[in-house]
Amino acid sequence: MNMSGPESPQEMRLESWKEIGAYLHRNVVTARRWEKEEGLPVHRHSHKSRSSVYAYPSEIDQWRASRRVPAELEVAPLWRTLFAPRSLALAVMTLVCLTTVGSGVRSASAQQLTPRLLCTQCGDYEANISPDGRWLVFSDYTTGDLVLRDLVKGQSKRLMAKTGSFKDSPAIAEEPVLSPDLRQVAYLWTMADRNQLRVIANEPSGTSRVLLEGASDDITFPVAWSSDGKSVLTGLEKKPDRATQFAWVSAARGAVKIVKSLHWRYTNGVNTTDPKVSPDGRFIAYAARAADPSQSPPVASDPKDTHIYVLAADGSTETELIKTAGQNVSPLWTPDGKHILFISDRTGRNAVWSVAVENGKAAGAPILVNSNLGDGYPWPIAVTRNGSYDYVLDREGLEQITIASIDGSGRKTAGKDRIESFVGLRPAWSPDGKSLAFKRHHLGNPNAYDLVVHSVETGDERTYPTSLGFTGFWTPGWYSDGKAILTGLGGSQPAKPGYYRVDIASGEWKQITAAERAPMAISADDKTHVDIRPDAIVAIDVAAGTEKKILPVDPDIRWIALALSPDGRTLAIWRTDMRARKTSLATIGMDGSNYRELYNPKFSNSNPGRFAQLAWTRDGQTILFDRPREVDAKNPASWTTRPHQIMRIPAQGGTPGPTGIETEGTLVNMDISPDGSRIAYSSFSAAQRIHELWSLGNVLSALH
Repeated sequence: MNMSGPESPQEMRLESWKEIGAYLHRNVVTARRWEKEEGLPVHRHSHKSRSSVYAYPSEIDQWRASRRVPAELEVAPLWRTLFAPRSLALAVMTLVCLTTVGSGVRSASAQQLTPRLLCTQCGDYEANISPDGRWLVFSDYTTGDLVLRDLVKGQSKRLMAKTGSFKDSPAIAEEPVLSPDLRQVAYLWTMADRNQLRVIANEPSGTSRVLLEGASDDITFPVAWSSDGKSVLTGLEKKPDRATQFAWVSAARGAVKIVKSLHWRYTNGVNTTDPKVSPDGRFIAYAARAADPSQSPPVASDPKDTHIYVLAADGSTETELIKTAGQNVSPLWTPDGKHILFISDRTGRNAVWSVAVENGKAAGAPILVNSNLGDGYPWPIAVTRNGSYDYVLDREGLEQITIASIDGSGRKTAGKDRIESFVGLRPAWSPDGKSLAFKRHHLGNPNAYDLVVHSVETGDERTYPTSLGFTGFWTPGWYSDGKAILTGLGGSQPAKPGYYRVDIASGEWKQITAAERAPMAISADDKTHVDIRPDAIVAIDVAAGTEKKILPVDPDIRWIALALSPDGRTLAIWRTDMRARKTSLATIGMDGSNYRELYNPKFSNSNPGRFAQLAWTRDGQTILFDRPREVDAKNPASWTTRPHQIMRIPAQGGTPGPTGIETEGTLVNMDISPDGSRIAYSSFSAAQRIHELWSLGNVLSALH
């Protein structure tokens, strides 16, 4: 078992037009136009099929600062002004309570409702959920296609709106919206030279129809269907003035009926301001920047002052529903049409609020519903009939566990590359091979981790939060009886670091030593621990409390990784000699005999193997290790994002060979199942984002 501390992400990279547009608070089409016409700094890949472009937020910020555009046309970055992470959550929640009591604002009893994770990498902020909460439709940016997911069964299928891949065409199906009868999906079809509003049958390889078509720099985005399913509410932004308009588009003929022109007050194409149609079809709720009444046509008085409005479906009347200064966004109707839930930062923290509505007007004061939606950027997408408030958390740094099938020598089994993939780091197989223990970020605290046990058979999970304030812990290891887990804790916390025994049944954390770190390897029978002391690698007899030196440690040697063979007799070591500029993969007997170097990779001064990982096949005949791709000399940090290969080498010596397994980010650790048929490995990619679908249950009960 390998144990090491938490990872540190590099600068987040925007990996698609979608992410670039979201960072700019603009539609994909606008982002492309700005690159072409105004020099938006966008880079292009020459080798990746997932996306052809990427950008750095720091470069975009510099570009934004250098632009000379009218203030009313500029949009503050949503990531910073709206959903910036807050620290000291407990203090802020206390402040919320004091503020609401002092101001006379009534708070709902649901403030302490706990969000529940529904699925990972199964949507983005433009995903759409059916009213019953079962069906989720979203864009798959690895293919450009639409995906329909059954949230009850956990199964997904492609609609084949696009049959090829990004290698074949850069076209993308975006912003899908399910019709009321669930038989059709309206979506934006984005191409290099034009954009189309399309409708496709909700079935694989269903027939699609074009309703509207515009030039490449026009924007046409569907946001909702009418209650009778005959029209699609659509946002339009066209030349010459590019003022945003809401319009009903006939689903049968494509005829357009303009409902409202918002000029430049609307931040187009972003879920937080998209209009939502009431369940009875009579009203449209949307968010827009507050208008300056002294100017005509109206422009935004303050880019950070966003209010919520309710518009008659035919555009005849309008009410300013939420007038409180600040960011008031993401309006969602409750299924009965009697309330609108929205996100507001009026207390200094983004929280869910609700206001009662009658005939399109406010029927009471806003109510605080929930003030803790978790770590990341929350994008509300639906309030379902079962009373759940569903939203997407979009946060940087993908920490992903993957399970792959392998043969006895560690090679990937053809056709079975990815059995399962989910968010987490440092997986370890249980002795019976039915579960994985790993660590995952604690909800609401991006710097802390919880211990999670995941059933490979059913997908069920149980979380074991430390409740001790630790910022991280090392790779968990199972006790041989499968009833408890050993893991080390460390970082900045009030309690002492050390390693702990976690009881699977009770969930109790019991500190068994105050050592500064957990052991680097543990024998299968729990009796021997292997660790590194200042002067030597040592074997520790747990029962006797004695230590035996295996190999001396030289001050110029960096010991990167250790792995103990299944029979407990041999230790695999990844070591780097900084003085000799040499890196070696070696084995040595637990009694200190038979030291043998198996492999000497090219030495890298910028990254001499910091994240090296080792694992033995179950027969003890092969050792698996990771080999990062060659590092770009002009960008030494590229090892954090370039793919890693899991390699294999005979334990008795020989030529290394590939296993056929790669990770897009940094390989963090790997563990082979007890029967030797599967490998679980985790990786971290600072260049990717996590899209998690969360649900806050029983929200409606707090409104009555």
